[in-house]
Amino acid sequence: MIGKKVFRFCSSVGLAVIVLCLLLLITWLGTEAQPSMGLFQAQEKYFNSLIVFHKFDLFSVTLPIPGAKLLLGVFAINLICGGLIMLRKSKRTVGVMIAHFSMLFLLAGGLLQHQYAEDGYMQLYEGEESNEFVSYHNWVIRVHEVIDGQPDFSKEALVLPPDLVASVGEQERTVDLPGVPFDLRLYNHSENATVMPEAFWREGEFPVVEGTFVRSLPQDTKNEANVAATYVDVLDASGQAKQSGILWGQEMQPLTIQVGERSWVIKLDRQRWPIPFTVKLDKFTAEFFDNGTAKTYESEVTKIDGDSKEERLIEMNEPLRDHGFIVFQSGYGPQDERGRVIKGETPYSVFAVWKNPTSKFFIVPVEHWPAVTVSLAALGMAIHFLLKLTRHLDRSSRAEPVKPAEA
Repeated sequence: MIGKKVFRFCSSVGLAVIVLCLLLLITWLGTEAQPSMGLFQAQEKYFNSLIVFHKFDLFSVTLPIPGAKLLLGVFAINLICGGLIMLRKSKRTVGVMIAHFSMLFLLAGGLLQHQYAEDGYMQLYEGEESNEFVSYHNWVIRVHEVIDGQPDFSKEALVLPPDLVASVGEQERTVDLPGVPFDLRLYNHSENATVMPEAFWREGEFPVVEGTFVRSLPQDTKNEANVAATYVDVLDASGQAKQSGILWGQEMQPLTIQVGERSWVIKLDRQRWPIPFTVKLDKFTAEFFDNGTAKTYESEVTKIDGDSKEERLIEMNEPLRDHGFIVFQSGYGPQDERGRVIKGETPYSVFAVWKNPTSKFFIVPVEHWPAVTVSLAALGMAIHFLLKLTRHLDRSSRAEPVKPAEA
């Protein structure tokens, strides 16, 4: 009995209306928060969470409200229960079922992209090339063994993942390093910080290590501008700290660890992903309005895939697509105070890179799911209205003609 009531509630139109109204509210609150919090922080708080604690300044009260992730999950359940299971299955409802399925298809695509898509950027000066892109937001710790006085980048690095690095706060966290004769103890992690000489240390700040310390900074509203820092202790087999140091995202020289005759370097770095082809920037071109705003900018690149080379043009609305990767034109520099490229300086392009999740089970690539969803919804509604029109015309043709009134 209780199960029937729960199912009836989950499939009700009332629940759908409530969810859509709350989605409208959370979208408005998240959009309003972006100028002060920054785009990334607002997305994490309002759209990538289950519960949001929002302060309503008008009433001076903080209330919990469902986040977009929770609301979309409830909406998916409502679509399945009410739009597919409870819906009468007949020729008359084929169009409605297709339309409901298209919405579920869109939600599934969004979930896949959120969970598994990788996005970052690639910055290239004219003449430079690269086959990897860098995360805007995620930080990792890389451990490379030093061979012949240089870090051996030919071998895959031992990488501590971004979730682990981000979880380190002021509390200590010990990490076992497989295949390495030492472990690491991480603590005092800052999402945005700078490293200062000991002479600038003030009471209550993080401790001084080897003449320097970490000074935490307010988080930048542009999350990609934040530079992380973490304290680290190198532990021997008995768990004793043999060396301490600071890992900072802008440090030019990584921390070097010596154990016997072997040595390693440890570096805090943004997460990086490889691309199955190389992009070389040949030429960057930009046109500007009189007020300095960019009218258009584009990059002439060479895509190198093995022995083949292909010249391509990446524009603001025309990305490069290949192997499931999308390379957009997103920025440029160096810029003067008006936003123009500084004359006499070598220009560079900033490319936003997006890798959609791929699988042999996906008949349609995930990047095309929104277009497929809109097409399915349009098809479903067209079928539904055509069936309605056909029934209406059929009833009209069978109706008895109205006799004229007698004089």
